Amino acid sequence: MTEPLRNHPDATVVICTHNRAPDLSRVLDDLSRQSTPAGVRWDILVVDNNSTDDTREVVERHARQGTVPVHYVFEPRQGKSHALNRGVAASSAPLLLFTDDDVHVPPTWLHAMLASFADLRCMGVGGRVKPEWSGPVPRWASEREPYRMMAAIVQYAPQEHGGPTTVPPIGANAGWRRELFERHGPFRSDLGPAGSGSSLGEDTEFGQRMITLGEPVCYAPDAVLYHPVAPERLNRRYFLKWYRDSGRFEPFRAGAPPAVSIAGIPRYLFRELIAVGAAWLTAFDPVRRFYYKLRTWQTLGRMRGFRDAAAAPDSRRERR
Repeated sequence: MTEPLRNHPDATVVICTHNRAPDLSRVLDDLSRQSTPAGVRWDILVVDNNSTDDTREVVERHARQGTVPVHYVFEPRQGKSHALNRGVAASSAPLLLFTDDDVHVPPTWLHAMLASFADLRCMGVGGRVKPEWSGPVPRWASEREPYRMMAAIVQYAPQEHGGPTTVPPIGANAGWRRELFERHGPFRSDLGPAGSGSSLGEDTEFGQRMITLGEPVCYAPDAVLYHPVAPERLNRRYFLKWYRDSGRFEPFRAGAPPAVSIAGIPRYLFRELIAVGAAWLTAFDPVRRFYYKLRTWQTLGRMRGFRDAAAAPDSRRERR
């Protein structure tokens, strides 16, 4: 009941989870109500990444009572990328769809994701992710240009229309053909959230790697799902940490351009730090001031990331 299917479904939805049993149950409820194209066989694979709550019991209950085959595997190595790679290895479907354990999935999601893969040239799909607000947007957080600062909120809508994209999908709503993992390797285990930590990038790095290697990736605006904005994220401290961590991820992006550096830090970042730091310290408008404070934290994170990568070059190698 809780082992992956042996009869090779056409698609598997992979959900990695850690101590979110109630949220996971709601996601499984949503998936049980999906509209499925005729003749398509699909299943759900939940990868439990060391949960200490009743995650397994939730999965087994849905496996007994649900309308879609649901399977459970356990990954003891803490970290989102370990769990993702365990899901890839444990599944057998040629199409792997990934989502989170706390999203709202409309009943049309699966159909729209699979429709994008009907184009055999499409090797990866990024579905639209819209934030689901639990409260008003803070006055210091602008959603509009030129001081738009909502990157710390999970969302993905890289362009107006569907079709080929050069913006890598995010892990909350992505699909990949299995053959990509066989050709190009797994998610990098040195990136991504681990336990209570919050390191960014395992999903974006994989997508960027595929795009850099010339694998066609498509955007599916109709494959929309909603990601809740947790109240604890609506504070300045969370935004600052997110922007710093996103900066630290930059050296690990595929195809990062070479640059003249000082102690491993590209020289242009010193000029950037002076510019954004000065804009922060001289701004009076609260939105503009916080925007440039975020930019300053992000630049400091980038400098730290490049310095760390130069000090430990092996950390940039793909870990299989």
